[in-house]
Amino acid sequence: MRGLNDSKLLAPKRREVLAVRIRERAAAWAIAAVDAATIDSINIYQASRLAMRLAVSRLSPAPDFLLTDAMPIGLPLPQQPLIKGDARCHAIAAASILAKVYRDACMRVWDEVFPQYGLAAHKGYSTRSTARPSRNSASPPAPPEFRAGARAVSLSRRLRSADGSVRHGGAA
Repeated sequence: MRGLNDSKLLAPKRREVLAVRIRERAAAWAIAAVDAATIDSINIYQASRLAMRLAVSRLSPAPDFLLTDAMPIGLPLPQQPLIKGDARCHAIAAASILAKVYRDACMRVWDEVFPQYGLAAHKGYSTRSTARPSRNSASPPAPPEFRAGARAVSLSRRLRSADGSVRHGGAA
């Protein structure tokens, strides 16, 4: 697919356009999430692996081989982790684009709930502004369910696809 690249190198609008094309043309795609309590209990690395396993389990047709970005994900399938995989492999780049587009949508939803953190602007990456709300804000700090930069969001039911159907899950 023309334009696929490392998602970190693409402008958000370009990722949005590519995500639509990827979802239309992919043989299968899935997004999964784990909650903040799981991230806290097993760490972000293991939580990322768990989310990827969940996403793979939702693919139909099921894959017979996995290409992953840097880490094996602990499934009984042949797999090849590739260092900098999203820059080297179109399939990994496509998965990364879908994950980032979903994450960005989640951050926009969270931004409506917690505007004092500016989540829509920095997409959940940790910044000084996420450490504490603005002095001008009377809002309480974010609840434990919110983790800036985490690959889990509990508001996924509010995210709708272009056709209006609900997409459950989170970034993987």
